[in-house]
Amino acid sequence: MNKQNIGQTVLASMLAVFSLLSMSTSAMAHPGHDHGANESMLVHVLFYGAIAAAVAFAVFIAYRQFSKKNEK
Repeated sequence: MNKQNIGQTVLASMLAVFSLLSMSTSAMAHPGHDHGANESMLVHVLFYGAIAAAVAFAVFIAYRQFSKKNEK
């Protein structure tokens, strides 16, 4: 990956995060979305943990692929 591609990737990631943060939180939640419920924390941890695990797996696979290309 050259510097231009890395810059574009970082810029796209920052734009995506900014877009998500600038959205109204009420628009993202459905009517039954209750943060005061007893199991709310567990559900959110499991949900975001699954997302983090998927991202970590994708990064691992990408790293492994790039490592194999550099060894040749």
